Amino acid sequence: MIKIHWIFFVLFLATACSNPKQTTDCKIPKPEAIFTKSMSGVEQHSFKAEGHVADESVVFDNGLRLELHQAGCEKIYQEYIFYVPSALMKEKVHTRQAIEQITFLSNIDIKLQPFEQWVFAIRQNEEKFFENSEVEVAPGIFVKIDSIKSQDTQILTIVFKGS
Repeated sequence: MIKIHWIFFVLFLATACSNPKQTTDCKIPKPEAIFTKSMSGVEQHSFKAEGHVADESVVFDNGLRLELHQAGCEKIYQEYIFYVPSALMKEKVHTRQAIEQITFLSNIDIKLQPFEQWVFAIRQNEEKFFENSEVEVAPGIFVKIDSIKSQDTQILTIVFKGS
C-alpha cells in the first residue's frame, strides 16, 4: 500500500515539473507552478521559469510566506522555504513544524492533497531527522529539513529530491 502511495506522489512531483516541451537532454519535464492566485488563502502569487529552473513565491492570508525553488534535469529537486510568523509557530521541533506547514499546504486545494504523502513520510521517519540531515524516505527519495529561529519568525526549509 505504501509503495502505491509513493508511486502517486512521485507522479505528483513530476506533474509539478511537467511541460510537454521537454528537451531531449533532460529526463524530467520543465517545472510548472504548483500554486495559483485562485487557491484558498492565497493573497499573492508569482511564478518564473527559465528552462528547467523555476521560482515561485506565495503569500497566504494568514501571514505565512513561501518561496519554492524547483529544478531538475536528471532528478527532481524542490526546495520550500517557509517564513513562519511567530503567531503561526505551533511546534518548536523542526520536523513537527514541517508537518504543520505541509499539512497546511495540503488543505488549501484538492490539487495539493498529495502533500499529505510528505507528512506521512516525515512522521514515519521523524526520529531520523536532525538539523541539516538528509533522510531517505523511500527508495531514491530524500527529504532534508532545516530551520532558523528568530524572535518573530522561523525560516523553515524543506528539500525534496529524488529520481
